[in-house]
Amino acid sequence: MQCPSCGFENPDQFKFCGNCAAPLTGACPQCNFQNPPGLRFCGNCAAPLGPTEEGDDATIPPPAPPLPTATHPTSFANGRYQVQK
Repeated sequence: MQCPSCGFENPDQFKFCGNCAAPLTGACPQCNFQNPPGLRFCGNCAAPLGPTEEGDDATIPPPAPPLPTATHPTSFANGRYQVQK
C-alpha cells in the first residue's frame, strides 16, 4: 500500500507508514476513493476493499428480519376498560 503523504510503498497489513508514520488509508480499487483503515467496503461505491481477517471466503450475514409492528391494546385491567379510538 502506498502512503498518501510520502509515497513510500508499505506492506498491505501496515496501518501506519513505515517511513513517515502517517495513517494509511484504504484506496478503493474501483473508484480510488480514500477510505479510513479497517473498512471492508468502500464508502463511496461499496466495492470490497480487500481480504478480511476471516479471509476472502467470509460471507456477510443476512439482514435481520423486520421487527413486528406495534399494536395498540384494545383493553386493559383484565378487560375492565376498553380502549376507544
